[in-house]
Amino acid sequence: ILIANYIEHHYSKVYTFTKHPILDFIGIIMGVVFGVVVISFYPDVVPHVTGFFIESGARDSVVQTLMNVK
Repeated sequence: ILIANYIEHHYSKVYTFTKHPILDFIGIIMGVVFGVVVISFYPDVVPHVTGFFIESGARDSVVQTLMNVK
């Protein structure tokens, strides 16, 4: 989704895009499949990713967003 937003932002000035909701769904499914494949072939990557998630401050951002949902 981030790549799609980057492409849309930088190339929408030159080209006209038609968004299809099915393409967003396919992107999400591909991301989930990619994650499952990576975890199944490289299970030792999980501690590195969780450590990065905590140290980068992304966890704090997620917690703040969830606390504001009420």
